[in-house]
Amino acid sequence: CQFACVEPSYTDSVIHGDGSTVRDFVHIDDLCAMLMRIVETGATGVWNCGGGEGTSLKDLIRKIENATGKTLRIDYKPVRPFDPPAIVLDNERAKSELGWEPKVTLHDGIRTLL
Repeated sequence: CQFACVEPSYTDSVIHGDGSTVRDFVHIDDLCAMLMRIVETGATGVWNCGGGEGTSLKDLIRKIENATGKTLRIDYKPVRPFDPPAIVLDNERAKSELGWEPKVTLHDGIRTLL
């Protein structure tokens, strides 16, 4: 999702549906740390890399508004039939085989953008 919370020149943020869609957000530092573990260990295969918990888009909006003190401009569009209502990743394989788990919370990740 792209949210116009830091740079006011961005256009309205688009949400498909009512914002109840749940997604699993991961900070770029955590993604890079996992990729480094894959390279260092020579691991192969498919890996999940998520924050480990689901957050609805409307909760994400609220968290960003609370952190910035700004009201986001949201353009609500119809639900897209191909969007699943929830995606939360299971990081157990990365934890057990790579010794990796996310360190940056969603709250702290939002703060790093400010």
